[in-house]
Amino acid sequence: MIVVAALLAATPASGAPPGSDGLGFVPGIRVGAVKGSVDGVNGLPGGSGWGSTYELHADLLKTYGHDRYALGAAVGYLSQSKMDRDPNTFVLAPDAFDHSGFTLTGFAAAAIAPRNSVSLRLGVVSGATDTASGRIDAGLYRVGGQLTHVFTVSLFDLALALGVEYFTSSDDAGRGYHATALTVDLTGALAF
Repeated sequence: MIVVAALLAATPASGAPPGSDGLGFVPGIRVGAVKGSVDGVNGLPGGSGWGSTYELHADLLKTYGHDRYALGAAVGYLSQSKMDRDPNTFVLAPDAFDHSGFTLTGFAAAAIAPRNSVSLRLGVVSGATDTASGRIDAGLYRVGGQLTHVFTVSLFDLALALGVEYFTSSDDAGRGYHATALTVDLTGALAF
C-alpha cells in the first residue's frame, strides 16, 4: 500500500537522480495472520485466537520532495476470519470470529533509503463481526505501519512490505472486537 514512496523515491540502479513528483495508482494484495478477540459482557473476555486476513486494495497517491514522501488514499475489501468448529458438534469454537467489509484508508510514507520506505496508515472498515457469542454490529477502525522494499521485474516495479495493524470496533451493547494483524503486502506498477 504505502510501498509507492519507496517505489518512486528509489534511485535507479543506473545512478540517475529520482524523477519528478507525481501522481500514481497502485493495486495490491495484503495477506497475513490476525489475532482477534471479543470482549464485553456477552463475549469471551480474554478469549482470542489466530486466524487469517486478506485485503485487495487500490491506492491513489501523490508524491512530494522529489518523490521522497507520499500522501494517499486507498480503497479495498478486507476479510479477517477464524471460523473453527468443534469436530464433534460443528459448533463454532469460543474464539471464532469473522469480519469482512470495504475499506477506506489514508496513508503517509517516507523513503528511508534507496528503494525502501516506512509508512503509517489510518482508516475504517465497514461491516459487522460474527462471533461464537453473536454478531457485533459495528465497523472497525484501523491503524498500522509497514516497511517496504521495491524491486524491478521486467516492466514492473513491485513492492513487498511487512506490516503490523491494529483494528478495533466501536461498542455494540457492551461488546467489541479487537485484532492485531501481521501482514505481507505486494503491490505493483508499470516502471517508466
